[in-house]
Amino acid sequence: MTLCSVCGVREAVYYRSYSGERLCQRCLLRAVERLVSRSLSAANPRPTSTFLIPLSSFAPSSSLAMARVLWGAERRFPRTKVVLAVPDFMADRVLLQGLPEGLSLEVFEVRPPPPGSADLISCIRYDRAWSLRAAESLGADIIVLPLSRTDLTLLTLEALLSGDRDALSDALRSLSVGGISVVAGAAELEREALAALEFLSGFADVKPMCSLKIASKGVLMSIFGRPEVDYGGLKIPEVLFGQLKDRPRCSICGGLSPGGVCTRCKVMGLEALSVKRLGQLHHPGPGGPEGPS
Repeated sequence: MTLCSVCGVREAVYYRSYSGERLCQRCLLRAVERLVSRSLSAANPRPTSTFLIPLSSFAPSSSLAMARVLWGAERRFPRTKVVLAVPDFMADRVLLQGLPEGLSLEVFEVRPPPPGSADLISCIRYDRAWSLRAAESLGADIIVLPLSRTDLTLLTLEALLSGDRDALSDALRSLSVGGISVVAGAAELEREALAALEFLSGFADVKPMCSLKIASKGVLMSIFGRPEVDYGGLKIPEVLFGQLKDRPRCSICGGLSPGGVCTRCKVMGLEALSVKRLGQLHHPGPGGPEGPS
């Protein structure tokens, strides 16, 4: 049995390739909580902030892991609230057994549903568009997307390789849209560690509604070898975005756009986006989920 490099007591279950650490499940969770808290600082949260975590169309298991991690923050700061927002077409995919029983879950009717497959930027813009409407209805001031440092690097490469400079807005750690901060919850964390937490929490089998098409993955691997060791990718989109920040924003998803609604939102039919709050999804404990009230 290999012991955890941090506590030296419990059995290690995760090997962190970029640091060489071997972590037990508890120390992995604590490390993720610490780095997620650092990522959320980019949104300048207030003591009374409400964090809304949309169940992602392309990475639902990551959203569930984010909800579990942020629940720890809610317990440390009692006036802070964490809400998991669930679109109705994914309500039957929520594995409540792995989530804290006191977590607030809200179900929303979202139309149209996400595309069956799309590029990463389109999937993010879809999730951001409907969750902005959901946040407004609940009075939430921070939206947490389940994006890691590795994902932000991929987004930067996708934008640069496609020649779509406006897509750099989607690679930022934090983007303010109409007074609501949209933050990449795992921007300080490698995707590998987040995936390990998803697996250990029992969320890895939650299937996405939107299948990702990533064109730049091979480029990422050829440049960095391992995406887990890339730290500089966080700064690149911020520097480039600084030259574009005065460009118009899409009125639906908040991303940079030549003017009016962006092309991706038009393709996904989001000009007719409808988001209606249906009610809370109640956690019944070990027996299974109950429908919205």
